Amino acid sequence: PLASIPVFAGKTAFESIDFIASNLLLPGGALLSCLFTGWRLDRVRFDAEFGPGQRRVAHLCRLLLRYVCPVSILAVLVITFVPAPH
Repeated sequence: PLASIPVFAGKTAFESIDFIASNLLLPGGALLSCLFTGWRLDRVRFDAEFGPGQRRVAHLCRLLLRYVCPVSILAVLVITFVPAPH
């Protein structure tokens, strides 16, 4: 039944499960982690993870988790499902 979907064509059940786990679930979990830590975790707890005197590093990490990482992960997800030109 999955053979009608181009991504799964010619794959066994185990290869399909492996594809879903590696190309959907892992990036999806990473995206949710980035969004949670970047946008929902309060600044006090976020800064506490870096320790005293590391405010600049914490600020840079927070910016990366808010903007750069989610866009990069979404790009990986899109590239996974866009067929390559022949």
